[in-house]
Amino acid sequence: MADLNNLLLDDIIKLSAKLAEGCEPDTVVALAADSAARIADADGCFFFHITPNHFMNLVYSRIESLNTSVSGTSNMAFFPSVFLPDTKERPTKRPAELCALNKEVINTPNIFDIPNIDKVFLREFDETNNYTSLSALIFPLFDSRHNIIAVAQFVNARDAKG
Repeated sequence: MADLNNLLLDDIIKLSAKLAEGCEPDTVVALAADSAARIADADGCFFFHITPNHFMNLVYSRIESLNTSVSGTSNMAFFPSVFLPDTKERPTKRPAELCALNKEVINTPNIFDIPNIDKVFLREFDETNNYTSLSALIFPLFDSRHNIIAVAQFVNARDAKG
């Protein structure tokens, strides 16, 4: 537990320093998402911002085993902006969309076992990136008025053996 506490403390200090410097919001999101992924022992993390007019935008993505990290609008090629009310009628949804619409946590050892998940999207992502998506922890983030403002998605938890 001491190692986790030290990791968390180091990350908080780095994040505080960046905030004090007045760094760009994308940098703050990347630092916070990477820190959370390390604490969760997740191979990948995705951070989606939800605008006040209900658009969902992927603003940060990282998959450690693929050595990829993308911030800002560069994520649009992978996950174009989505108007959440339009997704309600679709029979299947991407995991983050389902989380945002239901405003509830998705925590599963196998993302493909979740009903109403867009498995085609997941398989295409895996095939395109030579990756295997499996476990997922996806949760909504709310403001003080309980309006959803973001979704954090962590994939492929690692055990002590990696």
